[in-house]
Amino acid sequence: MSLSDKGIHKTYHLTDPDPYTVTEIYSLLTHAYLKRKPAGKIPIAAGKAVLPIKPLRKFLGVEKEALDYFTWNGRFDCSQALADLAGSGISCPNFKDGIGSLVEFFSIAGIKFPFVKKFLRKF
Repeated sequence: MSLSDKGIHKTYHLTDPDPYTVTEIYSLLTHAYLKRKPAGKIPIAAGKAVLPIKPLRKFLGVEKEALDYFTWNGRFDCSQALADLAGSGISCPNFKDGIGSLVEFFSIAGIKFPFVKKFLRKF
Protein backbone atom coordinates (compact mmCIF):
# COMPACT_ATOMS: atom_id res chain seq x y z
CA MET A 1 0.00 0.00 0.00
CA SER A 2 2.97 2.26 0.49
CA LEU A 3 3.63 2.12 -3.26
CA SER A 4 0.01 2.74 -4.28
CA ASP A 5 -1.53 6.16 -4.83
CA LYS A 6 -4.30 5.01 -2.49
CA GLY A 7 -1.81 5.05 0.37
CA ILE A 8 -0.62 8.65 0.00
CA HIS A 9 -1.01 10.56 3.29
CA LYS A 10 -2.66 7.61 5.01
CA THR A 11 -1.80 5.56 8.04
CA TYR A 12 -3.15 2.02 8.17
CA HIS A 13 -4.02 -0.18 11.08
CA LEU A 14 -3.04 -3.65 9.90
CA THR A 15 -4.88 -6.15 12.03
CA ASP A 16 -6.92 -9.28 11.59
CA PRO A 17 -10.43 -8.31 10.43
CA ASP A 18 -11.79 -11.47 12.11
CA PRO A 19 -9.65 -11.76 15.26
CA TYR A 20 -9.59 -14.64 17.69
CA THR A 21 -9.67 -14.12 21.44
CA VAL A 22 -6.54 -14.90 23.45
CA THR A 23 -8.34 -17.91 24.91
CA GLU A 24 -9.09 -19.20 21.39
CA ILE A 25 -5.48 -18.63 20.29
CA TYR A 26 -4.19 -20.47 23.37
CA SER A 27 -6.49 -23.39 22.61
CA LEU A 28 -5.45 -23.48 18.93
CA LEU A 29 -1.74 -23.35 19.79
CA THR A 30 -2.04 -25.98 22.53
CA HIS A 31 -3.82 -28.31 20.15
CA ALA A 32 -1.28 -27.73 17.37
CA TYR A 33 1.73 -27.99 19.70
CA LEU A 34 0.65 -30.95 21.84
CA LYS A 35 -2.31 -32.44 19.94
CA ARG A 36 -4.42 -31.82 23.05
CA LYS A 37 -6.97 -29.32 24.24
CA PRO A 38 -6.38 -27.27 27.38
CA ALA A 39 -7.56 -29.27 30.38
CA GLY A 40 -9.35 -26.39 32.03
CA LYS A 41 -9.10 -22.80 33.14
CA ILE A 42 -7.39 -21.19 36.06
CA PRO A 43 -9.37 -18.22 37.38
CA ILE A 44 -7.71 -14.88 36.59
CA ALA A 45 -7.83 -13.95 40.30
CA ALA A 46 -5.86 -17.10 41.18
CA GLY A 47 -3.29 -16.36 38.51
CA LYS A 48 -2.91 -12.78 39.71
CA ALA A 49 -2.44 -14.08 43.25
CA VAL A 50 0.40 -16.50 42.41
CA LEU A 51 2.20 -14.92 39.46
CA PRO A 52 3.79 -12.10 41.47
CA ILE A 53 5.90 -14.90 43.02
CA LYS A 54 8.98 -15.11 40.79
CA PRO A 55 9.77 -18.84 41.28
CA LEU A 56 6.19 -19.73 40.29
CA ARG A 57 6.40 -17.50 37.19
CA LYS A 58 9.63 -19.23 36.23
CA PHE A 59 8.20 -22.70 36.87
CA LEU A 60 5.04 -21.95 34.87
CA GLY A 61 6.85 -20.02 32.14
CA VAL A 62 4.22 -17.26 32.30
CA GLU A 63 4.68 -13.60 33.09
CA LYS A 64 2.03 -11.94 35.26
CA GLU A 65 1.36 -9.31 32.58
CA ALA A 66 0.15 -12.06 30.22
CA LEU A 67 -3.08 -12.38 32.22
CA ASP A 68 -4.24 -8.93 31.16
CA TYR A 69 -4.60 -10.15 27.58
CA PHE A 70 -7.27 -12.65 28.65
CA THR A 71 -9.57 -9.89 29.94
CA TRP A 72 -8.67 -6.96 27.66
CA ASN A 73 -11.41 -6.22 25.16
CA GLY A 74 -9.63 -4.13 22.54
CA ARG A 75 -11.15 -3.34 19.17
CA PHE A 76 -9.23 -2.31 16.09
CA ASP A 77 -10.47 -0.66 12.91
CA CYS A 78 -8.86 -1.98 9.77
CA SER A 79 -11.66 -0.78 7.45
CA GLN A 80 -9.37 1.69 5.62
CA ALA A 81 -6.80 -1.02 4.94
CA LEU A 82 -9.50 -3.42 3.75
CA ALA A 83 -11.04 -0.77 1.49
CA ASP A 84 -7.70 0.15 -0.08
CA LEU A 85 -6.73 -3.52 -0.54
CA ALA A 86 -10.06 -4.36 -2.20
CA GLY A 87 -9.45 -5.70 -5.69
CA SER A 88 -5.71 -6.13 -5.14
CA GLY A 89 -5.86 -9.86 -4.45
CA ILE A 90 -4.23 -9.27 -1.06
CA SER A 91 -6.14 -10.33 2.05
CA CYS A 92 -5.44 -11.14 5.66
CA PRO A 93 -5.07 -14.89 6.13
CA ASN A 94 -6.95 -16.65 8.87
CA PHE A 95 -4.69 -16.97 11.93
CA LYS A 96 -5.63 -20.65 12.20
CA ASP A 97 -4.12 -21.30 8.75
CA GLY A 98 -0.67 -20.20 9.92
CA ILE A 99 -0.50 -22.13 13.17
CA GLY A 100 1.32 -25.13 11.65
CA SER A 101 4.11 -22.85 10.42
CA LEU A 102 4.22 -21.06 13.76
CA VAL A 103 4.59 -24.30 15.72
CA GLU A 104 7.23 -25.51 13.26
CA PHE A 105 9.15 -22.26 13.81
CA PHE A 106 8.90 -22.70 17.60
CA SER A 107 10.30 -26.21 17.26
CA ILE A 108 13.16 -25.23 14.96
CA ALA A 109 14.04 -22.19 17.09
CA GLY A 110 13.97 -24.29 20.27
CA ILE A 111 11.17 -22.24 21.82
CA LYS A 112 9.45 -24.27 24.51
CA PHE A 113 6.28 -23.80 26.47
CA PRO A 114 7.16 -25.16 29.92
CA PHE A 115 3.76 -24.55 31.51
CA VAL A 116 1.87 -26.29 28.74
CA LYS A 117 4.09 -29.38 28.80
CA LYS A 118 4.25 -29.63 32.61
CA PHE A 119 0.53 -29.10 33.06
CA LEU A 120 -0.77 -31.29 30.27
CA ARG A 121 1.50 -34.29 30.73
CA LYS A 122 -0.34 -34.95 34.01
CA PHE A 123 -3.59 -35.59 32.12
